[in-house]
Amino acid sequence: MRLLSLIVLVLAIVVANPVPATAAGASKATSLAGSAAPTLRLGSRGPAVRALQSRLAHLTYFPSKAADGVFGMRTWHALLPSKAGTR
Repeated sequence: MRLLSLIVLVLAIVVANPVPATAAGASKATSLAGSAAPTLRLGSRGPAVRALQSRLAHLTYFPSKAADGVFGMRTWHALLPSKAGTR
């Protein structure tokens, strides 16, 4: 159930946030709604990353006060257990 909530959140962020994340590794992707949205990956920065971190914190995968808008190793590791469905 938590994994489904996380997937829905990520899709909502991608569809609702057409501002591209700023980073060397970030690129634009076409969402289901047809608008350009950021693809978040290591090194991405911005409000879309902060929204993802906040949702991960709400789901207890990420420290609640650590949402800084930078997709680093802490964010990456917070996503791994949620993707595997182990938490």
